[in-house]
Amino acid sequence: MFRKQSRLREIDLPRNEIRKLNRGVFRFASRVEVLNLERNLLERLEENVFAGLVNVTQLYLARNQLMLIDPTAFKELAKLEVLDLKANRLRDEVHL
Repeated sequence: MFRKQSRLREIDLPRNEIRKLNRGVFRFASRVEVLNLERNLLERLEENVFAGLVNVTQLYLARNQLMLIDPTAFKELAKLEVLDLKANRLRDEVHL
């Protein structure tokens, strides 16, 4: 999706009724530093969903419907400094 946007530094997509992020959607967005997905309809973050976003320092996911986040969802975000998950449906549960 972002293949021809090699200089793109910020992706700002709040209030777009996004329900799902497909794996690989950001694989060509390696220069992006800020990703704003606030106020969408995301319910879950799948395995390695942010793969390719190796330079992201700020990720905004507030006010979605997030209930489940795969443990590897943020794996590639080594430079992440700000992660906003407020006002979602997350619960602190441990399944053994």
